[in-house]
Amino acid sequence: MADLYAVAARYMDAKGWSLRATAAAVPCNPGTLSRVLRGLKPCGPSFARALDAALGADGEIIAAAAPPAPPPQETPVAPELVDYFRQQLAGHYAADRFLGPGRLIGVAKAQYDLLCDIAGTASGQLRGELWATAAGFAALLGWLEQDAGHIADSARWHDVMIERAHRSGDRQL
Repeated sequence: MADLYAVAARYMDAKGWSLRATAAAVPCNPGTLSRVLRGLKPCGPSFARALDAALGADGEIIAAAAPPAPPPQETPVAPELVDYFRQQLAGHYAADRFLGPGRLIGVAKAQYDLLCDIAGTASGQLRGELWATAAGFAALLGWLEQDAGHIADSARWHDVMIERAHRSGDRQL
């Protein structure tokens, strides 16, 4: 979502209008316009439409003033995801022999990020299993970075691996 102040200021500058001139065109009190643009007062839909029309913003002010969409509802985490990610991890180790670390680091990192996002929303034993699998991905990434000659990145991934192992709650890990 665009910043209401930035959008309005751009149109005001293009027209050469001051805050007072813009308020007169809306019409509204300059103090009210100032508070709305600075986020100190909510910008209702009718005010946004009036400001948009006055500045000729073609809906851009209306869009910038719209409240943010509610966050998506979390869906339950399917237990089958543990096996899916474990299979992906094994596949990455096998693919490393043919592709090398350069092609796998980005893919493994993207899957690791997704796995961590999912693990953060899971609960109970499933959460621990997902974090344990994330530890496996961190170990893979540490190996790939080492193989690529990125020793500092490799060490960082091994630290992440240890943290994820602790987070899993698995004493054996």
